[in-house]
Amino acid sequence: MNDDDLMKELMAAFEGEAAGLLSQASQALMELESAAADARPALYQKLGRALHTLKGSGATCGLMDISELSHKLEDRLAPLKAQALSLPPMEADLLLKGLDVMRQRVKAHAKGHGGKLVNIQQALPEVFAPPAGPSSPAGPAPAAAGQGVHELFDDSEAAWKVDEAQVLGMLRDVDRLREHQLALRDRRNALQRADAALREGRLEEARTALGLLASALAHDAENAATVVELLEERLRSIHSLPVHRLFEPLTRAVRDACRITGKQARLALLGGEVAADKRLLESLRGSLLHLVRNAVDHGIEDPAVRDAAGKHREGVITLRFEQQGNLLVVEVSDDGGGVDPARLRDAALKRGLLKESELRAMDEKALLELIFESGFSSKEGVTQISGRGVGLDVVRAQVQALKGSVELHSRVGQGTRFTLTLPLEMGATPMMMARVGAQVFGLPVASVESVLAVDKAVIQHGEPPRMDFRGQWLAVADLGALLGLRPALRPEAGQSLLVLQSGGQRLALMVDGMEGDAELVLLPLPHELELGSRSPYAGACLYLGSELVLAVKSEWALARAGEGVAVGEAGRRALVVDDSLTARAMHRSALEAGGFVVLAASGGEQALELLAKAAVDVVVSDIQMDGMDGFELTRRLRQQGGTRGLPVILVSMSESEEDRSQGRAAGANAFLSKRECAAGRLVQAVNEVLGGP
Repeated sequence: MNDDDLMKELMAAFEGEAAGLLSQASQALMELESAAADARPALYQKLGRALHTLKGSGATCGLMDISELSHKLEDRLAPLKAQALSLPPMEADLLLKGLDVMRQRVKAHAKGHGGKLVNIQQALPEVFAPPAGPSSPAGPAPAAAGQGVHELFDDSEAAWKVDEAQVLGMLRDVDRLREHQLALRDRRNALQRADAALREGRLEEARTALGLLASALAHDAENAATVVELLEERLRSIHSLPVHRLFEPLTRAVRDACRITGKQARLALLGGEVAADKRLLESLRGSLLHLVRNAVDHGIEDPAVRDAAGKHREGVITLRFEQQGNLLVVEVSDDGGGVDPARLRDAALKRGLLKESELRAMDEKALLELIFESGFSSKEGVTQISGRGVGLDVVRAQVQALKGSVELHSRVGQGTRFTLTLPLEMGATPMMMARVGAQVFGLPVASVESVLAVDKAVIQHGEPPRMDFRGQWLAVADLGALLGLRPALRPEAGQSLLVLQSGGQRLALMVDGMEGDAELVLLPLPHELELGSRSPYAGACLYLGSELVLAVKSEWALARAGEGVAVGEAGRRALVVDDSLTARAMHRSALEAGGFVVLAASGGEQALELLAKAAVDVVVSDIQMDGMDGFELTRRLRQQGGTRGLPVILVSMSESEEDRSQGRAAGANAFLSKRECAAGRLVQAVNEVLGGP
């Protein structure tokens, strides 16, 4: 290996190492700005280690500008680190700018453009100037603040590159497949020899050869299946990435937006271990960047306003990731002032988007949808962060381009939540293929809980027919009738049933036969089938190479069939009430693991309707919901004879004593914060109010 090849290898290794070290350093810097005194020594140590390693590795590669800049940043931190002092905001701005410049220069060196870079002291004269004292005023944010966040994404591309070791491992699996290919050639030759022996009447020799061949072929098939499975797993790992890789750039975006606006906020991450398709995350990061900046600019109030409202001066923006089957659910929520529908109506009228009569006829949900209109903004002026008419319309367009959807929920004075639902992997979708008459339809595997055959012993023939499934009486619906292809058929013994689960409901769906499952790519629907949310179809796909089949939305089937689940006598039963799909799924999962049969409702009104039809042992309800909130639901339950003694647990994003007092006054038996639920306290609290184990 010559010197040039050695240097290329060193630079490739350093680029990847530097990306990780710079990310660690940036995160530690931002945490130091608000860290408590006892947490600062560890953060300064973490930051110091990252800079020291960058200094040494840069010098090893001959990148003296990287080494010199790392050394200078260490010098600026030394007086603060020695006494574990808080990090002044202006000093943090300069240090973060130094890290940004280092990112850019590492990338330039890796591409062979290092010779075009100016002297590091000329590039960053302010960083090489004497450091500000710890008591220096914060002052205005520098002009460059917030401008480098896209570069944080782009210049950390080493973290998004395919891992060379993974590729080599995959190639070794491929080598094993080639070995099997050669082995199969030997088997073919053995088969030809056995055939010749048969033709020549050497029966015993042929029988022995065929026996050995059958055994070898079975062994080969088993090995080949294992290798293919390994290959699929390796391919998925190569193309996926944990979502926490998005956190540092988004934390920086929140930090810089606060510096520009004078607000105080922090970003919290839940579900950072979830992994998703790299291409999906790369496509999604621009939307997330806009949503967290939007939360600071439009959602989080000024510190004085939060003080007056009894809130903590520092707002919280929560980024939550959750995998639900083959879907990725992302929530971006804040505990700010919420969106005022009346203000939206006035802004839309002023901008001439709709007539006054049209606006007055719109309900609250329709008014909130105005936020996604192109060119709409509730801000009067243009700021560094927003107000240029390019905003949430772009976010929705980007999410829809990824075959996803975005929902908005907001309450004035309490906060705003955006929920993005997307396919976990781009490309093929696992589909269960079911036959109705001569036609085949696809249903997403993620929503198919079970496939069974009708057993008359577990069927109740009523309207609608019902089936006993794990202690629950599920409504049975005919897919052909739901799609308008035939009159509804009654379930017959041996007929195929799919148990669907979506949105917290279950349904037994009757079909004429099952065709197995397949990984299929969803294609856009023909124009005549595009019916928006009313459409039963999620798309079309090519099956068996040429047959075009339609993919049915499981949530449409549940809604079309009406009541998705009725509860029988078996098991303790809980009703979860929350307008957040993610929260419903999380609570449902925890309670089912605790042995409960779980029903779910997306709001107070739906909960009351469900309770009029089915009895439950306990209600777990969110407080902050559109329409009827958790306090009102509890009061209504206490006013009705049948539910007056029904245990109710209220759940809130806030941990305020005011919410707890209001809950007790309404008649709730217990109160939990969302943080406590995420920490696993829900089942324990439910058992406590039920007086169980």
